[in-house]
Amino acid sequence: MIEHRQAHFERLYRTDPDPWNYAASPYEQQKFAATLAGLQSPRYASAIEVGCSIGVLSARLRHRCDRYLGLDLSPTALRLARRRLAHYPNVSLRQVEVPRRWPRRRADLIVLSEILYYLSPDELSALARHVARALYPGGEVVIVGCLCETDTALSSAAATQFFTRALHELRPFRRLVHASGEGYLHHSLICRADRPAANDIAGG
Repeated sequence: MIEHRQAHFERLYRTDPDPWNYAASPYEQQKFAATLAGLQSPRYASAIEVGCSIGVLSARLRHRCDRYLGLDLSPTALRLARRRLAHYPNVSLRQVEVPRRWPRRRADLIVLSEILYYLSPDELSALARHVARALYPGGEVVIVGCLCETDTALSSAAATQFFTRALHELRPFRRLVHASGEGYLHHSLICRADRPAANDIAGG
């Protein structure tokens, strides 16, 4: 499945270097601004962005962290991201097949923007395990999901619900659901050091 997915995205980026118009789309610009505005800390020691694409959001996130690591399946997308982010010394990028592989790095911010609905339930469970291990106590997971219909097996809402339940079995967190913008919904999961009551997942 991952090989098929990688070929799909690589074909997209080779056909169009910005297939979702990240650089200029008003929807994408609004979504990126909302993502940054929803961050719960002014600065992070280490951030991981899964599905960094060509680095448009990455260029903004890197201002908020001491170290930034972007992960993507597509070599072409990463080549374009490296060009965009070449002058930023706190940025590194890797081609990683998430969730089959995960970097040996811990973080206090992990960004999952419009990627969960591409994964199967088994993959979402595996991703939750990676995130649970990688996130520092008090760290934050940001999930941005599309509210529109997708041609994936799971909708964005279903994938987000599955992932958050899987993560909550491993790490306690407080969830903040931000006001949705046009076509997307933004969640912040702030992980705690101790396990809360079972219904505390809905707090905030």
